[in-house]
Amino acid sequence: EEGVLLDWYPVHNRRRLHELRAMWATTSVMLDFSFRQPAHVIHHYYGARVAFIFVWAGYYCKALFALLIPSLVCLGLMVASWYYKWEEKMVLEVLQLGFGVVVIIWGAVARNMFAQETNFFVQCWAVTDQGMLPRGGYRGDLLPSPLNGNETERQASPVRTTLCNYFSVLVTVFFCVLVMVAIYAWMMVFHGRMNLVASIALAIQIKVFELIYRPVAMWLTNLENHKYQVDFVNALVWKTFAFQFINYYYAFFYLMIVQKYTEAGCPMVSGIGHDCIWALRKQVLMTVGVLAVCRIAEVFAYWMLVKVMLWLEDR
Repeated sequence: EEGVLLDWYPVHNRRRLHELRAMWATTSVMLDFSFRQPAHVIHHYYGARVAFIFVWAGYYCKALFALLIPSLVCLGLMVASWYYKWEEKMVLEVLQLGFGVVVIIWGAVARNMFAQETNFFVQCWAVTDQGMLPRGGYRGDLLPSPLNGNETERQASPVRTTLCNYFSVLVTVFFCVLVMVAIYAWMMVFHGRMNLVASIALAIQIKVFELIYRPVAMWLTNLENHKYQVDFVNALVWKTFAFQFINYYYAFFYLMIVQKYTEAGCPMVSGIGHDCIWALRKQVLMTVGVLAVCRIAEVFAYWMLVKVMLWLEDR
């Protein structure tokens, strides 16, 4: 605010970056199904916060890979039911129940094992709670400290902070309602016909809303003017979670709960009858596949952007 520090940026060490690229960012690791991350090297260069992000990413991929075996078993039973003309409805109900139990057990085991891994790195890196340090972007007036009147500290107006929090909630609710309206319009356009075109349209809609709300969420969190970093991160996470839950999953809840009461109704499935669960399963599979392709394209676009920016800086 006083104009002493206008901007700052971290300086990279090109030698260390080449070392990281050689051990981490190579195509050879794509065939490494242990998904092991060089956590200690990442922590030493980028810090604990970034290191924990990649520790979680590696562990989550490993945990999902463990679900591949029961998934293949369920797929094999489904194919066998079609080939041997078993009663499809009964087979589907049994597989849904069985796989649900497997997912519950898998979630509990995965959570406990990741907690152990997190505690290991916390002790190994001697991570302390830095979240109660005041943020550099915190805005307020220098006033006597409520804990020690002999010292002064920066304090924001409680009324303004409360109003900003309410405004942030209203904006987030507005975007969630906007997504719901867009999902309803999507359903009206396709009249319950869940095909590849509908999945592509839904995936594009999800990504567009995600790209729009991402900077809005950051702006709202900065507007709330949190004093401590831990409060800033928690506020950003909760806003993003609430919006992304509606953005990604509202369409599927609509298919599962509301679709059967609409004029289009549930689609007819041979041997089963009108089944919205079948439409939901088909739509989830296609939409997730399209979103995965969009995510890969997004990563490639960001990679190209970084390359272009580095090339411009080196000119």
